[in-house]
Amino acid sequence: MIVAMLNGYPNSHDGGGVAAGRSAVETELVTDIIPSVEKSYRALTSRDDRAIAGLSMGGDQSFVTALRHPELFAWVGEFSGAFISDAGFDLNTSTPAFLPDATRMNGMFRLLFLSCGTDDERYPGHLDLIDRLNSTGIKHMWFSTAGAHEWKVWRRSLIELLPRLFKLNS
Repeated sequence: MIVAMLNGYPNSHDGGGVAAGRSAVETELVTDIIPSVEKSYRALTSRDDRAIAGLSMGGDQSFVTALRHPELFAWVGEFSGAFISDAGFDLNTSTPAFLPDATRMNGMFRLLFLSCGTDDERYPGHLDLIDRLNSTGIKHMWFSTAGAHEWKVWRRSLIELLPRLFKLNS
């Protein structure tokens, strides 16, 4: 497995958690990082061989990038993303093709893994997102564990996600 990690803060003007910052990170990943990794390493290049995951702000960035680029990623992990609880974030605006087309999305994503600690202020927003996914018929895996916005939650989430990646029957 090749793991590439971006800084997440695209520049001094746009924080990585705002729309412009998420967009800048997305552009860097899609136009620079993925081609560079594929050029420099013996990497498998199909979407079925590529996963994206992140925690907190990186969870936001990973989730939105994956939903905007299902042609690039079949495996998605989001841990405690802050945007879900942000009143300024609109999933329909940020990822307009995602919610309306459950059949297409279910065919594209092999795993859509979402997690959050039960004591995290983002937890209610995650439950709302899970309700939206359920109501639209989008397949996903939800994992919650005791804890707040902290490393023990993210370690447990990673332990749940990793064995599920790149499985033929997922």
